[in-house]
Amino acid sequence: MFGELSLIYYFYTNFKINLVPYWHTSGSYSKYDFSVNGTNIEVKTSNSLKEVQLKHFQIFNDDQNFLAISLVENNNSGVSLKELEEKLKKIDEVSSDFNFIINLETEKARLDKSDFTNKKLKLLGIKIYDCKKINPFNEIPENITNMEYRMDLLNCESIDNEIIKSIL
Repeated sequence: MFGELSLIYYFYTNFKINLVPYWHTSGSYSKYDFSVNGTNIEVKTSNSLKEVQLKHFQIFNDDQNFLAISLVENNNSGVSLKELEEKLKKIDEVSSDFNFIINLETEKARLDKSDFTNKKLKLLGIKIYDCKKINPFNEIPENITNMEYRMDLLNCESIDNEIIKSIL
């Protein structure tokens, strides 16, 4: 959830793009973290591009998907999820979005209360990838399902913020 909320905050503060209405559009049943005009963004939070945990069939399919990696480090000078929530709620477009508040409370209920308040992460950056360009497998046999793995994205080309802004 830290990565998702960081993406919302990052796009709003840097580009004035409000992703809140597109976050978990079907509540906890959402396949993707964000769905915007036929484009989906799945967010992963990681401390390295070297090993990012992926669910293959979620992001590598016929949909128009992007993978956003929120690069973080454990750091006492960072922010907790509670502090990030407070920053977001200071933005009128965020605090007035009823569906966002409902989704946020649903996600918070799944978290360890101590981690929500005490675990501090520092956002080092956000990298976004076009899933069609980073798919590591040309073909998967039909009898393979629910495939999950760690992927090294260090040598994969991320897309420029201007491109993702134009899509959103």
